[in-house]
Amino acid sequence: MGDGCQAKMKKETVYLIVIILTVMIGGTIFYFGGKESIRLKKESFRENLVDCLTAKNIKIYISTDCPPCQRQREIFGNSFSKINYIECLEEKTWSKICLGKGINTVPTWSFPINLEIEEKLLSCIECIEKSEGTTCKDYCYEVSQDRQALYVTGFVELEKLSEVSGCPLE
Repeated sequence: MGDGCQAKMKKETVYLIVIILTVMIGGTIFYFGGKESIRLKKESFRENLVDCLTAKNIKIYISTDCPPCQRQREIFGNSFSKINYIECLEEKTWSKICLGKGINTVPTWSFPINLEIEEKLLSCIECIEKSEGTTCKDYCYEVSQDRQALYVTGFVELEKLSEVSGCPLE
């Protein structure tokens, strides 16, 4: 092979390496930039959901020693601090507020009675009947003692909370 041919192969190899490096660097930037964009979008969705829940006076009763409560906090990230929440455990005793509202299990979401969640959830009685007395796997609601709220007890995913509350997740 002549020197001209070797020089041409070296030049093509250099071009190929430059192209491969450009694609790899560009792909890496796109991947991490996209992940950050998705994270920011999810955070924005959570913020919008929280703003709507707050505007509709939807509350959550929680306690610091409850693993499902911690999971509920975590799915909201930093936005959780804006949610109307009531801490039910005060100095290792159930708070008077929670006792007075008839809250004995946490987490419990409290929806104003005028929300139409009856169309989206079963009552707990219907749920028990449907499951023939076994543990109901569907979300269910109970009417509060003062008949001012509907209680949904247990960890609720963001999508279900959005559906039930009528607050958009997007």
